[in-house]
Amino acid sequence: EGEGTIGIQQGSRGIMEPYIDVGQVDERIEALNILHELWGGHFIKMKRHNPKHRQASRWRTQGYKVVEACEEMLPYLVVKHTLANIILEFGKTMKGKHGNKGHKITEEVLNKRRDLKSLIHLVNKKGGDTDARSTYESAS
Repeated sequence: EGEGTIGIQQGSRGIMEPYIDVGQVDERIEALNILHELWGGHFIKMKRHNPKHRQASRWRTQGYKVVEACEEMLPYLVVKHTLANIILEFGKTMKGKHGNKGHKITEEVLNKRRDLKSLIHLVNKKGGDTDARSTYESAS
């Protein structure tokens, strides 16, 4: 849990979607391979700025696959449990596996997504926003 991020991003066309980004330092990336097999996505090999540093790699996926991943990982998450629940709420605003392709997003859904994006940003702050986390957990 410590080497990853769960969040909501807004793309260049203004479309919001959930994402998961997980990093691993070392040449051994078995864990990232398992995540890739389960939920697709892509790998990024990070550029080493110092030859003494070990190689780092990242795995990232986005869209409805993130909702599926959060559903499956939820029982095992401790630190990112609240973030996964927020993503599950976000998933309710999506029209299944293909998001909202071809469907107009209502203002109500857009506002709900904005609220969830703001909330996830507060919870994701360095050190975590305990008030935001508590507020969300008591409202759920």
